[in-house]
Amino acid sequence: MKNLVASGAILFLSSAFLFGCGDENTTEITQVVGMQVLEKGEAMPKCSSDNEGAMVYSVDSAEAFYCINKKFAQAHGP
Repeated sequence: MKNLVASGAILFLSSAFLFGCGDENTTEITQVVGMQVLEKGEAMPKCSSDNEGAMVYSVDSAEAFYCINKKFAQAHGP
């Protein structure tokens, strides 16, 4: 009887875990603090010693760039 109850509990918990996981994508970026967001069609700003280290996200390319050595370079993740 204990085996049946334990098996039932494991089955219930496994089912609850699987049904609790949906395949709905809830990732939404609304604001990036400290990073300029360029909307579709906007040109990249000038990269100079005045804005060295500035980060820009381009909606067109869906990529982030940072200003270094007077050129924008693509930011790479870890």
